[in-house]
Amino acid sequence: MEKYLAQRLLDGAKEKTVKVQFELKLFNVDKIIKKRKTHKKEFWKNGRNDGGVMKLHHAALISSSEANADKFYEGTLKLRKIKTSLLKNDLSSKIFKIDVECLMILYGNEDFAIEVFVTDRIPNEELSLRHLCLEVGEREKFLERCRSNGIEINLVPRGDSQICFVQDFDGNLFEVK
Repeated sequence: MEKYLAQRLLDGAKEKTVKVQFELKLFNVDKIIKKRKTHKKEFWKNGRNDGGVMKLHHAALISSSEANADKFYEGTLKLRKIKTSLLKNDLSSKIFKIDVECLMILYGNEDFAIEVFVTDRIPNEELSLRHLCLEVGEREKFLERCRSNGIEINLVPRGDSQICFVQDFDGNLFEVK
């Protein structure tokens, strides 16, 4: 409950301090907020370059069908389909050195964007460490949505906690925090 209240404050709640009586003790959320803000400032300060703060604009992945992409990115991740366009052979050759014409779909929300190339020509790659990490508000609710959409969940014990991964219908791997 304490983590939930701290997260609500960080996500834009207007109250500066919330005191919760829990097992006969008062818990001051303001201390957590100050500590987290200081940590974030220090973390991002190290990420500055001459052009200011660098942020990830989007990630690009491959899907074998528009239906698979819609089911995962709209259905499971609850991202909005923003734009659909066609990547032509000449442009794909110039950019990616791959002669393929395919549908490109941009999914996103106010914080997150994924560009999905729809092609049946998915490269045969060896096992990879590549993945995206998603930070979700309520992990258990999100995992339940994954289960209801037929998505396998891989929980890997690590110390006192578990690392969680899910995979979309085309093998793209997502860590869930």
